[in-house]
Amino acid sequence: MDGLTARETLIDNINSAFSAENIGISVGRLRGLSRRADFLTISRSLGILHSMDDAAFRRYRRSLTIPRAIQQILTSVHRTALYADPPVPMRIQINDAPTPAIEVTVTDQLISIRLDRPAPQQR
Repeated sequence: MDGLTARETLIDNINSAFSAENIGISVGRLRGLSRRADFLTISRSLGILHSMDDAAFRRYRRSLTIPRAIQQILTSVHRTALYADPPVPMRIQINDAPTPAIEVTVTDQLISIRLDRPAPQQR
């Protein structure tokens, strides 16, 4: 799978797991997971990064090119979507851009994330 196809699949899987129809199911699947889990662990626990064994997941985490501050924002947004009462659906859009950036828009009905990252082939 090339980088662009992998990114599109990642976006589709995240948006599906956090959709209005599925977020309750996702909350249930994460019942045993620590509320301190980061966005990568949450995603893996939901099956979004299911194709990675433990060693590959650790390598992916170490080599991730998203700046630490943006990773922390993503973690906060994932946790907010899942643990709000009631849970709030979340939608992510990942755009090709020369530099990483994040924009989060929040309403009572939806958390929207726009994440700018260099194109997969540019990293």
